Amino acid sequence: TVCDYPALRRQRRGPVTEEEKQRCANFLMLTIINTDLIVGLVTGSLTACSQSLNVPANCATNIASMLGMIVLMAQAGVQIQLDCIDDRNITQKRDAAVAKAEEIKADVQRSVQKFLKDHGRDGLALLPANPAVPKNTVYSNGALCFGVITLVASFTMRLGVVLADAAFTCPYEQDTELGRRDCALDVLGVLGLVSVIIRFSGLASNACVAIVGDSNPTGQCVVATSSIPTAAFSLSAAAANVEAACKKAFETWDPNAWPFEKQVTFPLVDNGDVVLPVI
Repeated sequence: TVCDYPALRRQRRGPVTEEEKQRCANFLMLTIINTDLIVGLVTGSLTACSQSLNVPANCATNIASMLGMIVLMAQAGVQIQLDCIDDRNITQKRDAAVAKAEEIKADVQRSVQKFLKDHGRDGLALLPANPAVPKNTVYSNGALCFGVITLVASFTMRLGVVLADAAFTCPYEQDTELGRRDCALDVLGVLGLVSVIIRFSGLASNACVAIVGDSNPTGQCVVATSSIPTAAFSLSAAAANVEAACKKAFETWDPNAWPFEKQVTFPLVDNGDVVLPVI
């Protein structure tokens, strides 16, 4: 619907605005990012669930992460323009202020009339009750709220895994190039996952308050701004790991051994099998 320009023209009885074009671009880029997320989760699960490194899938995970993070950085720029920079014109600001004043006026009238009715003055014409939030809005935002909170918990646990891996890698493997690389990837993973948790926490604040028909502009801006470090750290981690995952790992990989040959984590093996913050 956000990209249905003919419908928008009919509704507005005028040309499509620049803001509507930005919202369409934002929607399309989010669709690409979510597709990359699904690809990364599916390919990553081949190794995680079998406990045996699947080199093509692991390579695809890194590439999907890189592509998704590039699109995420572009999407963050558009979303910051929409949610963090107030460039509305004077007419829009005036209309918003008038609508807010009318809402406050109606709330005051309801409060006064309720007070009079409670004290026996029930002959007055009462305003209707505040409109209820449509049930479809409640159900859809309730499901979204639950889903995003689940993602926050999942990425928090993933952060714990990366921290535990860094605790083994960084203090004891600094004397080798491979150890230093894996430690750097762990640090990038920690930074990326912290940004991810902030991003999804902002999404949760938006989805959960929408259940009661409210909005959270600050949360929307937090989502937009936190997307930039999320993309930067995750892209750096995937780019640093792609050579090992997509070149060196193929040199020793036996397709017939998967999934029977179980993955060994120590000593470190230069196969690109690291926990990446694929978002």
